Amino acid sequence: MRLFFGLFVFTILIACDQTQQQYPQKRHSLKEVKPLFENEAIFENEIKNIDSNSNLTEVTSLEYLSRNGEIFLVQGLVETKNGTNEMTLKKLSFKKISNNGNETNCSFYYLGIRKFSSFCERLTFKGDVLKKVITKSYYNDSSQVFFSKRLSGNAENIDESFYKLSNPENHSDKLALSIINQEGGFETNFQGFTENSGKNYLILGTKSFTSAVAFTEYNSTLRLLMRNEKKFIGKKLIVDFSVQNELGGFTFQQLNNIRIAQ
Repeated sequence: MRLFFGLFVFTILIACDQTQQQYPQKRHSLKEVKPLFENEAIFENEIKNIDSNSNLTEVTSLEYLSRNGEIFLVQGLVETKNGTNEMTLKKLSFKKISNNGNETNCSFYYLGIRKFSSFCERLTFKGDVLKKVITKSYYNDSSQVFFSKRLSGNAENIDESFYKLSNPENHSDKLALSIINQEGGFETNFQGFTENSGKNYLILGTKSFTSAVAFTEYNSTLRLLMRNEKKFIGKKLIVDFSVQNELGGFTFQQLNNIRIAQ
């Protein structure tokens, strides 16, 4: 996640001597933005450290489609140790897009194994106007939310520097963790094959959520699944994939490797 810092440009208007004599010049000063709770700066600095750390490794889940036409995607930042497969989760970013165009984006930040902050942005259409509600929450050492701040308004001109105190709101990361870990309804079980726009797709998932992964040729595992499709329906698969972009902005998931879970 990139941080963009606004540049405030101040223009000083210098009046003529006569005007200065008639009307004393007013002095303007910026109002200091005070923290809304003690140690807020410590939390915000830790968030910035995670977002700006170029040594963290990016990970992404499969993109899932629900039976109701909702899209789910989770991306993350993890810290890895050289020479090991051990990873420490630092951030998860959850996205849900409803079939009516409404969107939810939540980011969760971690210290060790506990969540210490979350940021949720909800975009909803009210007629032709896109509304945005942002809530930011902070958690203690017991992972209990102790403070939240909120702002809302039209999405195109909302000012994110004017948060207001709100009731503590716990943003659950359970769904995001299930998606990135391929657990529950997001298991990568074999659901069959399909074809669209000249591409062959392997369908993974469950009755509730599915994901389509493109492939260019049938390897031995794909041939086995194709020849025994009914037999293997529901069988868990281990897949390695990458996200590919084509001209025109079309994005799809490309299968790199596959094996049948034992």
